[in-house]
Amino acid sequence: YSAGLLSGDKILEVDGWETSGHTSDEIISRLKGRPDTPVTLKVFRPGWQEAQTMTIVRKEVHVPAVNWTMLPGDVGYLELVNFSANVASELETALKDVMSKGAVGIVLDVRNNTGGFLTQAREVVEKFVEGKKLVVFTQGPSEKKKEYFTRNNAICKLPLAVLTNPFSASASEITAGALQDHKRALIIGERTYGKGTVQNMMPLASEPGERFEDLNDDGAWQEGEPFEDRNGNKKFDVGAHIKLTVAKYYLPSGRCPHREFDKNGKIVDPSWGVIPDKKLDLLDNKPEEDRKSTRLNSSHTVISYAVFCLK
Repeated sequence: YSAGLLSGDKILEVDGWETSGHTSDEIISRLKGRPDTPVTLKVFRPGWQEAQTMTIVRKEVHVPAVNWTMLPGDVGYLELVNFSANVASELETALKDVMSKGAVGIVLDVRNNTGGFLTQAREVVEKFVEGKKLVVFTQGPSEKKKEYFTRNNAICKLPLAVLTNPFSASASEITAGALQDHKRALIIGERTYGKGTVQNMMPLASEPGERFEDLNDDGAWQEGEPFEDRNGNKKFDVGAHIKLTVAKYYLPSGRCPHREFDKNGKIVDPSWGVIPDKKLDLLDNKPEEDRKSTRLNSSHTVISYAVFCLK
């Protein structure tokens, strides 16, 4: 992010090594390394004429869940980077900060946010919605209906606009869709990704994972915990698993944002995803302009329009 990479960029090479045909784990092992050492990437972005080469210095990274600033016109701009476990507390800090500075409206940006914890989406929504209101419910063929309500923790009554794009998925769609259904926010931008399924990872007995010593009792192997290296590859092997869809999630209006296809490859429900109230495309800058500007500056058209709508 600091070097200018965005969600949707394709990493073609890592230090001259082609990523095509290799697994995510192999690519990640090439990307990671000792702090303060350089790694050179060849990157392609939709809209570019050709791939670009950039060198990034590795650092120990602590990613904030929320970035925020004040925009001209006394509008608070809050970007949700992810839906990690601390997003609600960081969002509350950001809201209190911009409101103390005299914000008259809020722009909540979930573009390029691919989601995270479902419960955190509920905690984001309840910062803006008063009382006990349904945020989302999950239900499946063998899964009982489970509902998630706000808990009267609203701290912001200001006019609200939410920015979305095709990389807004899962928890981002829950947030935008719930605020839209409760008529609490104006959704601006592009249709969201369309991810509305709940999946469980289930181990297969045919190829069990290696035994390990669970030092922190969290039920999962963590770096540094002793394990039985059955195949001698000096890496912990989780074994074969199947990712099984057990339920779908539904927004307060009862709609499911999931983009589902039939056996012929056609979309079943044309109203998939969260469709903006105001559709506005984000035009890509030229590569040289991207290197000179922040993401906030490069998306000034969408944000300026959101500010206009709030005022």
